Amino acid sequence: MRLLRRRVVRLLSRQRGLRVIVAGRGASQGWALVDTLRQGAKAELKCVVLDTQAPDFGRAIRAVGPDAVVHTTGPFQGLRHHVARACIVAGAH
Repeated sequence: MRLLRRRVVRLLSRQRGLRVIVAGRGASQGWALVDTLRQGAKAELKCVVLDTQAPDFGRAIRAVGPDAVVHTTGPFQGLRHHVARACIVAGAH
C-alpha cells in the first residue's frame, strides 16, 4: 500500500492551494516521502503520526483537522468502520 500512498500524495502535491498531510504510525517514512516531493510541490506538505488502532484516534484526527481523508491502508475487507466514523465526526469527507 505504500506505493498507493506515494502515488496519491504525489498527485495531490501538484495542486496549488492544498494542504497535504501524510499520516501513518511512524513519521520516518512519511517525512521521507514529503522530503522527496517538497521541491516540486505546489501544495503545502507535512507529516503527522496517526495510528488508526490507537484508542485516541478520533481525538487525534480531529486535532489534525482534515477536510478530506484518503485512507490507503489495506486490506479493507476486514476493517471496521471506525476510521470512517472518526473522519465524519471530525468533519472530513
